[in-house]
Amino acid sequence: MTAAQLLHLLVDPADAAPRPAVALVDDIAVARAVERGLPLAALRRLTTPDPADGGLTPDEIERLVIPRRTLTKRRARRQPLSLEESNRLVRLARVLATAVEAFGGDPATADDERTREATRRAARWLRRPSPALDGETPLGLCTTDAGARIVEDELGRIAFGVFA
Repeated sequence: MTAAQLLHLLVDPADAAPRPAVALVDDIAVARAVERGLPLAALRRLTTPDPADGGLTPDEIERLVIPRRTLTKRRARRQPLSLEESNRLVRLARVLATAVEAFGGDPATADDERTREATRRAARWLRRPSPALDGETPLGLCTTDAGARIVEDELGRIAFGVFA
């Protein structure tokens, strides 16, 4: 997944223009944005009530990115995500986008019918226990970077039709 695709997932285009410090143009810029702390808008961009839309539910955000109470405090203080939280969010965005690509979609064209179908298939796959992942759900493995890499490797095998 490219930095431009990550930008598409994490930053609302309306927010990107007035805040050039968040404009993620390459991998180094992504790393710097994570170091600074992503804005809460990036979190809202990936939150969805229906996982078939390609995002994470509020419960998944709480479990995988930031506890609800901490998020409430950050909103009240208008603070960005911490380095750790930003890192988790980017990791999940990368896995979500990679899953959509593995199932035949393009995260940059979310309105395309083929991408919508790929997004639905990816959402189902991410939330079902996988025999290839020792019975774990792919999303459940994404609590660590090592787990996310395992999931990305499995998605690579799916994308290239290697089932083992």
